[in-house]
Amino acid sequence: MSLNPNFDSDSSPSKLQLLLKWLPWLLLILSLGVTWVVWQRTDRVSVSSTEPSTDYAERKLEKIKQQKSILILANGLTISCLLFGLTWSMTTTQYRATAIARVMTQVLSDKEQQLRTIITNAPIILFTLNCNGIFTLFEGKNVKLTSKQLDEILGLSIYDVYQDQPQLLEANNSALRGDNAEAIAQFGDLIFNTRWSPLKGENDVIFGVIGVATDITERQKLITALQKSEAESREKADKLQQTLNELTETQTQLFQAEKLSSLGELVAGIAHEVNNPINFLQGNIYPANNYTKDLLDLVNLYQQKFPIPGVEILQKIEEIELEFITEDLPKVLNSMHIATDRICELVKSLKNFSRLDEADMKPVDIHSGIDSTLLILNHRLKEKPNCPTIQVLKEYADLPQVECYPGQLNQVFMNILANGIDALEESVAKGKNLDPQIRVMTKLIDEKWVMIKICDNGMGIPKNIQSKLFDPFFTTKPIGKGTGLGLSISYNIVVEKHKGLLKCVSSPSQGTEFTIEIPT
Repeated sequence: MSLNPNFDSDSSPSKLQLLLKWLPWLLLILSLGVTWVVWQRTDRVSVSSTEPSTDYAERKLEKIKQQKSILILANGLTISCLLFGLTWSMTTTQYRATAIARVMTQVLSDKEQQLRTIITNAPIILFTLNCNGIFTLFEGKNVKLTSKQLDEILGLSIYDVYQDQPQLLEANNSALRGDNAEAIAQFGDLIFNTRWSPLKGENDVIFGVIGVATDITERQKLITALQKSEAESREKADKLQQTLNELTETQTQLFQAEKLSSLGELVAGIAHEVNNPINFLQGNIYPANNYTKDLLDLVNLYQQKFPIPGVEILQKIEEIELEFITEDLPKVLNSMHIATDRICELVKSLKNFSRLDEADMKPVDIHSGIDSTLLILNHRLKEKPNCPTIQVLKEYADLPQVECYPGQLNQVFMNILANGIDALEESVAKGKNLDPQIRVMTKLIDEKWVMIKICDNGMGIPKNIQSKLFDPFFTTKPIGKGTGLGLSISYNIVVEKHKGLLKCVSSPSQGTEFTIEIPT
């Protein structure tokens, strides 16, 4: 009988194995049966030995003794077979158990080696820690990429190894509290994404932490490169949009400048054409006034020398109302003189405002430009059916002449003052202002800067739109009333052309204050 240890631990017993297992017991039962039969016959012979024939009894007894010897030999063989069977059964069972244990150990060893091989070659780092933060496992293909080798980190505390990365310590603490956590680890130029989970035993008792670290350096580089590319594309788009806005604004300003230039030429032409006849009138009113006075004096002298004229003269005196003419004619001539002076002043203001002959920077009187602008806007300052007179309060300081573009700076004054008048008319229309005022102040700062403040006591500008005041095409006025270019152009003239400052300070129900600062 050969014993083959290479059997399958899961296969069923063979017929030979079953026979060997039960054969000792069958022999034992057979031996006991034979012994019982022999002993029964022995008892019978013993009883019958009392018979007279002694020879017969002796022969029977001898035969029984022989049978007993055979029985004893059979029983010995049976017992030997039984002992052999028991020994064989026990040996087989022990050998089988040993073989199973050896096979299971080998299987577990193979599985462990397979698992370790997988973990060692996997593109991750698998690590475990106990409740004290001591590393009990640190395996993976990327272990050599970290700042610590395997033999240097096992048995060490995470609180000592990675004390410079508090996010890892916090993730470990979170896992020990029973929560899943995630943190980014940095090892030189390498970036790892780590995930932490609690290790639980019976009754969900936490006995450690298990974690996985994945190398995301390349992915992070791609993300960074993508973000950089997006930022560059966004920056280029912003620059293109800014360029487009600047082109649009420049185009609009050129169009506006062309219109203003045409308007200036028209104003200058009208002023020139009006100036000649008005100068003629103004130059002749004074002698006409003297002639009239002389004629009236002559009429008075005639009345004194000839108090009783003829009937025809008396009728003519009554017809022309000589007394009224004598009293009113000097007043008419004086009014004509005032009117011609006013027209001359207005023509002068128009020429001063347009300043077509002053395209270059030159020293000018700032107050003259402000006064000219106010004179042009005078018709909007007067009392109207829906608005009382808008008072203009001037607080002029003693200023030197300022090197500037006079025509462009007057345009700034015009835009700001016109907006102030619009705001005051709106506040009056809404019943929130009964005494509309515009205050114009000038001041010299450090003998290097001139400051002009133009304030109104209107409704003010909401905070949420103050940052947009100088944006091109931004306006709060109804369609058709405002283009949104006035303050934008003004900002460009003050800041870009004159290297100055243009600021706005406003509060709801507190009015608006524009401050212009330009170097002298």
